[in-house]
Amino acid sequence: MTRRTRSYQLDNQARTIKVNGKSVIDLSTASTNTIKTVGGAADQAVQMAATGDSQNIDLRLSPKGSGKVDINDQYKLPAADGSASQVLQTDGSGTLSFATVSTTSIAQGNSSVAVADSGTGTVTVQIDGETVATYSAALAFDVNNATSAIRLPNGTTAQRPSGVTGLLRYNSTTDKIEGYTTAGGWAELGASSSSAVSDSGESVIGIGQNAKNLDTFTTTAYDSALYFAITMDESNNNVVSTQKYSVVHNDTDAFLATTHATESKDGHDHITITADIDSGKVRVRGTGASDINSVSWYRWPLGDNTTDTTSGNIGIFSQADATNGKTNFNSYVDTGFSTSINNSATKNLDTFSATGVNSAVYFTMIRDETNSDVMMAKYNVTHDGTYPYMNQTHIIKSDESNSYPTVTTDIDSGSVRLRGQGNSALNSMSYYRIALGGSTALAVSDAVKTFYNSDVDTSTETLDSFSAGSNRGAKYIITGKNSDTGVTCVQEAIVVHDGTSSYISNYGTTCTAGTDAIFTLTTDISGGNVRLLVGASSANWAIIGHRVLLADSMSTTYDGSTADVHRTLASTTVSSSATTIDSWSTSDHTGAFYVVTGHNSSEAVASIHEVMVLSDSSNAYVSAHGISSKGTDQLNFTATNSSGTIALKAASTSGGSTSVSAWRVHLKREDAGASVIDSWSASSYRGAKYFLSLNDSANNKLQNIEALLVHDGTNAYLTPYGDVQTYTGTALTTLSADISGGNVRLKGLSAQCRITGYKILLSDSESASDGDNVATIATTTVSSSATQIDTFTSDTATGAFYIVTGYNSSEACASISEVTVISGITSDGSTQDAFISAGPTVSTKGTDQLTFSATFNGTSTVVNAASTSGGSTSVSAYRVDLLRAAGGAVAVNLTVSADQTITGAKTLSNAVVKMTNLPTSDPGVAGQLWNDSGTLKVSAG
Repeated sequence: MTRRTRSYQLDNQARTIKVNGKSVIDLSTASTNTIKTVGGAADQAVQMAATGDSQNIDLRLSPKGSGKVDINDQYKLPAADGSASQVLQTDGSGTLSFATVSTTSIAQGNSSVAVADSGTGTVTVQIDGETVATYSAALAFDVNNATSAIRLPNGTTAQRPSGVTGLLRYNSTTDKIEGYTTAGGWAELGASSSSAVSDSGESVIGIGQNAKNLDTFTTTAYDSALYFAITMDESNNNVVSTQKYSVVHNDTDAFLATTHATESKDGHDHITITADIDSGKVRVRGTGASDINSVSWYRWPLGDNTTDTTSGNIGIFSQADATNGKTNFNSYVDTGFSTSINNSATKNLDTFSATGVNSAVYFTMIRDETNSDVMMAKYNVTHDGTYPYMNQTHIIKSDESNSYPTVTTDIDSGSVRLRGQGNSALNSMSYYRIALGGSTALAVSDAVKTFYNSDVDTSTETLDSFSAGSNRGAKYIITGKNSDTGVTCVQEAIVVHDGTSSYISNYGTTCTAGTDAIFTLTTDISGGNVRLLVGASSANWAIIGHRVLLADSMSTTYDGSTADVHRTLASTTVSSSATTIDSWSTSDHTGAFYVVTGHNSSEAVASIHEVMVLSDSSNAYVSAHGISSKGTDQLNFTATNSSGTIALKAASTSGGSTSVSAWRVHLKREDAGASVIDSWSASSYRGAKYFLSLNDSANNKLQNIEALLVHDGTNAYLTPYGDVQTYTGTALTTLSADISGGNVRLKGLSAQCRITGYKILLSDSESASDGDNVATIATTTVSSSATQIDTFTSDTATGAFYIVTGYNSSEACASISEVTVISGITSDGSTQDAFISAGPTVSTKGTDQLTFSATFNGTSTVVNAASTSGGSTSVSAYRVDLLRAAGGAVAVNLTVSADQTITGAKTLSNAVVKMTNLPTSDPGVAGQLWNDSGTLKVSAG
């Protein structure tokens, strides 16, 4: 092995250090304390120098040319200094450079930026030398030093962010500042709930003989408003009056009606109220008959900003289209209605999303209101995203010669629409809809099941199965979509077995490919299970199915709830004679669709049918189709109407001991095509006051209506009033009321319009509660003598508006009334008294049940009621109360550092007035006070 040697040489003369004869360090430079590294070649030389005095020495590294100082082979320093205030930054690859930190922005891409104070100090924001905000642990955000304002986020109601407690924003739809709380949701600041539909009392003073705004709201915020107001004539002994203003607008003009004036001086000319629109705002304006008047008011607004809300006795509701309604039962079942189907135009009966639903099956009940005829039909609808396809089956009519509405379908703006046009002037429809597609949840509930198969091809496979030992038959609705072509198909089938063999009937097929031969459905029994088998005409089909499964021994699944839209019926044993298997009242239903199975163990025969029963109130009609394992019909069906009770009956050709089971969908389609606007429990409440706003946007027609509704347990009684329209012509709705299924229903035969409503509900047993300018009055038992039902003091309210209900169980009579009460100066100009008016009133006994009176005892107003039904009449009430203080009184702050003019008479009670620095000689200014040696004098000028 050869060992390599290295020689080191110190050349004193040249002042260099050499390795193997080559210079690597050169100390010959003329600079003091400088080392020059050569690195074996003169052109590679760099310098390292120590500079300074004996106490402070810098180390200087000088690379050559564009070379840089490399620290530990990790990063390189810049070759030159940066500009003032710049900082060093790294590129993450070992190169440092100088950069400027922005004082106007921080850009961090998707990263978060944090400003942290590590101690106990504050973070201060200054602009133009002025502190505008301070952040600290003690006070999170302090803008006390700023004299300008904070501008809040600005957006519409639809643009509200997801609610988080403490949010604050400006709502451009309502023209209000609103915040979010856990209890109230989004609400105007100072309001109690997200609806912001009522405003506590506001006061407007100084109303003279020139019109002055009493209130304004943007035309986009509300369509209508109802005001409860107290007015005072300051120029004429402070006489007062109650007033109600109903306001509605059409974006161009505003319309107003004034009602419910109860005056302390009869015949006095109080403020004249008008309404107009200016710069996109509805203005409610007042013009006095005298120089000084004032108003306090409380408002119920309705329109675009109305959302469904329930709070105590108050209910607020909205219907996007008064002629169409829908109730969701689960992810794929809905019930609904459509009214005002005429012969002059085609209208939407129902819509569903083209992306969420592949197919829908409608069980419908259609009424020709003009000819008093009814019809039942099923409509199977499917679509491919561009075009819809539909067929109509299972038709049964009360009059076969009638031309009922024509039903069609189309797609518009991503929605599949079921549409209809009447062949007579007025028609209506109720429906039960099964919608199947990507939005369908898979579930099992009693006799009903939904199922899914993601890949059905041309080979036959099992789509569904059920135990032959436990069940008798099934009704299927299936829909499929091909992932390659987008073609969809909907198909129905019924399956039954006799213990040995199973039988199937296919029908109702609709396909977007224009052919019925998409799915081949067959059945067999294998391993003790009845199987539904499927094979497709091509590969890659996803199928969603709906199944109703029936056994030989079933129990009813109806629980009496209001969500009753379908039910399983208890099994019945029938013979060769017609035996009732189901019954219902024509007051509850107009018709029903059934799936019915039958089995006779002696004959070992089974059957399954679809059955339809229809009633026109006078007659009952029945139609059925099905399959039987005996080759001929096992069950025959009939229907009867006995005093409004419809009975579906079955007779068995298999003889006695035939077990019959059934599942039912039932529908109600009422006379006159009226739709339900609102409903409430008859057992829980006695009556309701309504304020309704209707908007026919297509024709720019709007209308306000008020109504009182009461019931006696058997019938409902209604009085509409307060009609204000933006147009001349037929009202947008005709109101009616009834009791159905234990609920009192407010109904309307309406044009195609939106309805928003405000209601006050009262029961026979109310507890007292107070709110801002409102109160629920505890129920009082009154007799034929005047009995106090409420009282208020003159320092809390000048007047009040009441909704009052009464009920006497012995007489089985009820009533509801509007009552207004005011306390004020009488016509003699000095005496104060209470004044009361009642009306409108609805009484189930035909004459007034309650009479009202009011007294004033010097400090309080007492409201009394007496009953013409005698003792033990329960009286409940809801109150809106308003204070209208004398002299248009408002708080006035007297300034000490600026001139100020104060008008009107001022009374100072139990107060000391000090006037300092008065002139001590006559100032020569008329009316000015001056101090003449302790005597207060007024200068004559």
